[in-house]
Amino acid sequence: MIIFLHIDNMSILISKYIKWIERKGGKILFIDYSECKEIDLISRIQEATDYIMQLNEKELHTLIDARKSYANNEVLESLKKSAKTIKPVVEKSAIIGMTETQKIILKVVNMFSNLGLKLFDDLESAEEWLIS
Repeated sequence: MIIFLHIDNMSILISKYIKWIERKGGKILFIDYSECKEIDLISRIQEATDYIMQLNEKELHTLIDARKSYANNEVLESLKKSAKTIKPVVEKSAIIGMTETQKIILKVVNMFSNLGLKLFDDLESAEEWLIS
């Protein structure tokens, strides 16, 4: 379950899987898909997409943690749909924790959405790139 509060153009999300983090003065929307099975992953993707679109902001920086998550064709379709939806409001998007198979899926998502998800091996490198 997710709750949105809107106060003077600020949105505060209360969710177990989505949170704002600040690094060196920059705000990053952290989306946690780690240790997620296919059915839960689809639900989290939709939750994150809904939240991003309700923010009514542009030039968002997102960081996705995909460590130990599992994907199938349904997840791929959900990711492609989400990426196309959020493309107009996301300036930079980084992802960590991808397996070799997931890296192939990422290439497909990038090809269809032109979102430009950038792959990183660790959290710190991803955060540095997002705030640069």
